[in-house]
Amino acid sequence: MTDTPKALQRLDHISIIVTDVQDTLATYRKLLGLPKERTIFIGDVRDGEDLVTCGYIELENCTIEFCAPARSDGPFAQQLATRGTGLHHVAFTGEIDCDLDAEKQRIEDEGIRMIDKDLRTDDYGVRYAFVHPKDTYGALVCISDRTESDVLRAAEAHRTTLSE
Repeated sequence: MTDTPKALQRLDHISIIVTDVQDTLATYRKLLGLPKERTIFIGDVRDGEDLVTCGYIELENCTIEFCAPARSDGPFAQQLATRGTGLHHVAFTGEIDCDLDAEKQRIEDEGIRMIDKDLRTDDYGVRYAFVHPKDTYGALVCISDRTESDVLRAAEAHRTTLSE
């Protein structure tokens, strides 16, 4: 049996692009029968060169991320205009000590193209990169070194109470 790389062994989150994050969080909370405490509204955060409004639902085995464009001229707004709402990406992560640089290189060595030449870093220090969807059968895939504590740290900094 070969060693499996430490990264990419865990589904981290599913990202859905929406028009209104707070309405979407309320709908999914009702759908899944979750208390308000399981929903996190972050607000506007930087995503590369774009600005998006984000919210999360923390499930036992995965996080659902909801993103809406916060700018009318950014990539998220363009995607929403051309493709509408729906799945944006699926993100995989690994152990806290995974070497994401090495994992990105390993993926490229396998002949799989990356969108990002270099790893991106979000407002909370999480590093990530996107795999080209032409090499993943149309699905946008993200690799990340995000941990649950990153979401909790963001939540503590930006938690907003959702109205009923």
